[in-house]
Amino acid sequence: MSNHLKISCCKASELIEKKNISTLSFYESIQLKIHGILCAGCKAYQKHSRILEDGIKKVKRKEQKSQTLSPKIKEEIISKL
Repeated sequence: MSNHLKISCCKASELIEKKNISTLSFYESIQLKIHGILCAGCKAYQKHSRILEDGIKKVKRKEQKSQTLSPKIKEEIISKL
C-alpha cells in the first residue's frame, strides 16, 4: 500500500470532523476509508461522531421550527403546558 494513502489517527479524526461539515475530496475519502479498515478505534470514533452530529442537526431543526411559530401559537402552547 502506498505511504501516501496511510494517515495517522490524528489526521483521520480531522477528516472525520471535516466530513461532518463539508465534503471530502476523493483522495481524502479514500484515505479515511483505508484508515477505517485498518483502525477499529477510528472506525468507532467515526460512528460516534456521526451519531452526535445527527443529534445536533435534529436539535437545530427543532429550534428552527419553534422559531417559525407565530407569537399567538406560542402563547397558546405555553398556556396549555
